Amino acid sequence: MNSRKLTVINLPKDGIGSLLEYILGALFFSHHSGLTYVHTNPHDIEHNKDMDKKEWMKYWDAYIKTIFLPDIGDSKECKEKILDITHLTYITKQQNILFRLTNPSYLKTVLDQSIHRFPTFRKHIVNNYRSKTSPTDFSPGINIAVHIRRYMKSDSDPGKWRELYEVGNHVDTYFQNIIKDLSKLLPTAIIHVYSQGDKTLYKHYKKLTPNLKLYLTNTAEHDLLHLAHADILVMSKGSYSRIANFYSNGIKLIREHSWPTLTEDSLFVQSSGLLTGQQKSFISNKVFPTLEK
Repeated sequence: MNSRKLTVINLPKDGIGSLLEYILGALFFSHHSGLTYVHTNPHDIEHNKDMDKKEWMKYWDAYIKTIFLPDIGDSKECKEKILDITHLTYITKQQNILFRLTNPSYLKTVLDQSIHRFPTFRKHIVNNYRSKTSPTDFSPGINIAVHIRRYMKSDSDPGKWRELYEVGNHVDTYFQNIIKDLSKLLPTAIIHVYSQGDKTLYKHYKKLTPNLKLYLTNTAEHDLLHLAHADILVMSKGSYSRIANFYSNGIKLIREHSWPTLTEDSLFVQSSGLLTGQQKSFISNKVFPTLEK
């Protein structure tokens, strides 16, 4: 093991998508800098009211840390000299030392900047994840996964960047239009809509195509797995969809003016949700060869 190590403390209380982005950013930075990343478990997870903290940490250690985040050690094993840093650029070449990053906010930017700089390393992480997971909701053929972020008036996060989802508003219209276009373009595809909340908020989606399935009660990890394995991923704005994008080898549809972690085969879709002729051709050319195999 490398004698220079990096860990991150003060991870904010955040959702699973953001936490994975922080840790992946640390992994990429460590890879670039010749450090060994060691892990400090997050203590506070948002959107996790169904598990108590001890149960969640067991799940994090046994499932998320092992499957989503390979090649990370445990920070408790590090007994070397500890050096706190606030900016990643200040790391020295000193050996036998543990660097402790106290401000993790820069790590999401590191992740975005590193994905194309270190494609082999990303492929290693993605291949590890995909080799250990398998979608159970999908049928043979083309599977489209749509993530509708569940933010509604009852949510506790008041951030202005959150998009309010209500029946008939612009967010709802966007997803309706994109589902209609994909249904016409790929009439045999199964469309899987993943969200949360009362089913009355989404019942109108059943009228868009007979090939639509709705999932509202799964765990966050279950839905993330299916978003990442889909042939086509329709993203929402937010870290959860960006993490699915990171692990995906399929086509990604991203709304314009979003801030995604861009990967290959990603398309910016206009805010109306209507696909352009060029985008339809791109999707057809990518998907139909799969059907011929």
